[in-house]
Amino acid sequence: MIVQHKPLGDLVVEETSFQLLKEVDADQVSLDAWKTEDYTNCFVEWLTSSNRNTIVGLEQYPHRAYSVGTMDSIQSFIHRHIRSRRIRYSQAEFVASKIISNHAHAAHAILESGPIEPGDAVVISLPFSGTGNEPEHFDLLMLDCARHNVPVLVDIAYYGISHGLIFNMTHPCITDITVSLSKPFVAQLRLGLRLTREFHDDLLQSCSDLKIYNRVSTSVGIKLMNQFSHDWIIDKYLCHQKEICQQLNLIPSNTLTLAIGNSVDHQQFYRNGFYRVCITDELQQAV
Repeated sequence: MIVQHKPLGDLVVEETSFQLLKEVDADQVSLDAWKTEDYTNCFVEWLTSSNRNTIVGLEQYPHRAYSVGTMDSIQSFIHRHIRSRRIRYSQAEFVASKIISNHAHAAHAILESGPIEPGDAVVISLPFSGTGNEPEHFDLLMLDCARHNVPVLVDIAYYGISHGLIFNMTHPCITDITVSLSKPFVAQLRLGLRLTREFHDDLLQSCSDLKIYNRVSTSVGIKLMNQFSHDWIIDKYLCHQKEICQQLNLIPSNTLTLAIGNSVDHQQFYRNGFYRVCITDELQQAV
């Protein structure tokens, strides 16, 4: 058990990915032959074909771009709003939002510091980084953001290792969605996607449209998504998550690798308001 989150890194998926890397054809990933839509469409199909999660509303986000994990997308969102808005994120959120805001000298504040106000812009993860579950009062937060015309980026990086959730992306305040395959697949490939309601002429979208990104890794990503569904990953590990949590007196979350502890048995795992425990090592040992 560890405090920081560790990607799942399934051995079968890793072995397959490195074998696929050896089989990449240079002509297949050339600028002339490559189509970014093959990757973005495959990613969306992988998300929506799951029987373990339900995601709705992606058709409202027609503009899609390759992203290096989710960090490129978060950085782009923050820089888009840096001059006119205050960036808001939870104290238990993925640390990238804080790092990017600090580096860019952006006005920023944690969500727990006060109510949503006009002039804010929100970054939030679903499943939530602090617990592995849906963020508390997520729908109410979306209603507040819509009421105050506050744009929201939803980071669904844990989607690939989560289950039992409904991802409602139809809230009008949500402008950006970002997702990554680093958690369920191979983190080194840095396979991510950004979806937006409106077109943004930023570096992320431009590089994607011009196909200036790692086409070798994305070609492998397409084959991995075709071979290993979201359901395959959840089906393989879900029973082990429940067994491990029972043995360690943990409450399993909706995210395979995360569980909730308590102040008596898991005090050393306290992190920004939650006793969050990462059980990735135990899952890998179990299989």
